[in-house]
Amino acid sequence: FNTRGKTILVNSKNRISFFSKDGNYIREINGIGGGRDFFPLPGNRYSGNHSWTGEDGKRYSGIYIYNKDFKKSVELLKAESIVQAGKGWHLFSVTYNQHVECGGKIFTASGTEFEIGVFDAQTGKKLEPIGVQYRRAAFSPEHKKTVLDHYKIHPNTKMEYDWWKKNIHFPDHFPAIRTLLTDGTYIYIRTYEENSNGHLFYLFKTGNRAPKKVFLPIAPS
Repeated sequence: FNTRGKTILVNSKNRISFFSKDGNYIREINGIGGGRDFFPLPGNRYSGNHSWTGEDGKRYSGIYIYNKDFKKSVELLKAESIVQAGKGWHLFSVTYNQHVECGGKIFTASGTEFEIGVFDAQTGKKLEPIGVQYRRAAFSPEHKKTVLDHYKIHPNTKMEYDWWKKNIHFPDHFPAIRTLLTDGTYIYIRTYEENSNGHLFYLFKTGNRAPKKVFLPIAPS
């Protein structure tokens, strides 16, 4: 869900529900096939992540600007899914498509390297991206064991653990960006790098392209 603005926006499968900040139901829109992770934009519009199967049989996902009726109007980015028929699940191979709105701009993260796409939130026009020279963290055997141990005990995967173990593929390195967040003033970019002080974040203040590096503790999930 998203609480920025005057309402609470709840994303669920093929459906968007609107509530007041007091929790009162306002309205609901159904039939949003493949759309999720919606954020409100200026002018009663939204940005969201859409997944689909192309005519070539491949799975894709992309970030779009949607109009007030949640119909796609502008494509911001498009990428192949980490899951393709007959090729298994390529976990941690890329940054899963992410997007936030801040200061009248949409910021996106995707792919493997440290590059943040920047778009005008009104028009969808592509602006100069934000890039950082960054050495990606190695994906170690310990990381692989942690992931497989999780799949072995999780209620949704433990009954078919042998299938998951066979079909999950791991990379040599993590992608540069793990999570993209904002508080309306700063863009917080979490990486996979960590030390005794916590996880490495890059902070960008809106309108200032010089990043600040800081290690922040993250509570275990």
